[in-house]
Amino acid sequence: MKGEQGLALMMALIALFLVAIICGALFSQVSAGLTSTQVGEGLVVERYSAGAGVEHALWRLVYDPGFAGSLTPGSPSVEYTQDINGQTVNITVAQMNSGSGPEDPVAVALVVTPDSASVGVETTFTYTMTIRNMSAESEEIISIGDYLPPGFSYVPGSSGGIATDDPFISIGPDGGERLRWSLSPFVSVTSGEERDQTFDAVATLAGGTHVTEGWANITGNPKVYSGATAPVVAASTWAGLDIQKTVTPDSTSIGRETTFTYTIYIENVDSVPVDLYQIEDLLPLDFNYVPGSSTGVTTADPDITVALGDNERLTWELAPSIPFSPGESRQQVFQATATLDEGTYWNTAWVYYLIGVEDLSSFTSPTAPVQAYSQYDIMAKAGRLTVLVAATVNQGTVTIFSWQVE
Repeated sequence: MKGEQGLALMMALIALFLVAIICGALFSQVSAGLTSTQVGEGLVVERYSAGAGVEHALWRLVYDPGFAGSLTPGSPSVEYTQDINGQTVNITVAQMNSGSGPEDPVAVALVVTPDSASVGVETTFTYTMTIRNMSAESEEIISIGDYLPPGFSYVPGSSGGIATDDPFISIGPDGGERLRWSLSPFVSVTSGEERDQTFDAVATLAGGTHVTEGWANITGNPKVYSGATAPVVAASTWAGLDIQKTVTPDSTSIGRETTFTYTIYIENVDSVPVDLYQIEDLLPLDFNYVPGSSTGVTTADPDITVALGDNERLTWELAPSIPFSPGESRQQVFQATATLDEGTYWNTAWVYYLIGVEDLSSFTSPTAPVQAYSQYDIMAKAGRLTVLVAATVNQGTVTIFSWQVE
């Protein structure tokens, strides 16, 4: 009997020991679960707080002009704190610069009078090139020039304004005259000042649109170009082909390599058939055609030459020519890549075609602009979590390129 009582007591003690172990483990697991839940809830709060910190910075960039204006090349970043959801969020906003140097110190613009002519009638055109100092300091003009359209000839003795001597004339790869006035002494222009150069050119034109491009060379800077501008329209009895141009995307951030898709829309708006034999496109500066990207009217890669201000000129020669029935429309699509400085980048395109034996062309004035904006890098840190965002802001529109959580 005593042996049985002793055995029962031992079994009871063992059972109590096992219960203690199991309860201890269970209580430990419950405690760990509660701790894990608390940690998880804390991370969620920190994530939302850091994200809200980014949104607060973007709100200030859009709606607080003084905040955005405080970010300058000399002071490109700012740090501040914001209390959100009971958390102190540390926020840093940095404006990313391309590091390629200042914007053009001058702007170059051209106008022409008259801006139209009758086909086959000799006409004299007066060009006025205006150079405006866009910098805060005086600048010196070393030389100025103009690339006349093929078929135009400078009129001797017609120069006036900045330079009155006749320019040095050479012939460009397209057969057009290239005019250059070397200035001695250099011509100084104060901040905000405008100076004009005028000259005449004569031409007997075929139907189509004929554009020119001017430039100015400033001390210590590369040439500044006007872009293809000052169109002269030689009226024809034919409506011919209409040409339009679009680009996607139409914006990017500076310093970010981007691929752009251009679409040229070509439509026969005449009542007679048209034979398209050539398409040309003058890419903006720093844009490069993507081999193999052509689709639509032709899938062949274009011939590429360097034109004007080192821009790529794309030429698709169509042999045989492509017939367009009245009302028919087609597209030519291609891509180009670029890594851009801040600014606006315009594109120009031409089509060349025959109506019967008459050789005609149509032209898009500078169009399909690409805007390159400053990029803002935003970091918001709440507790253990950090949110990193790269974005641009343009006229109240925010474009986010990346959003990372660390």
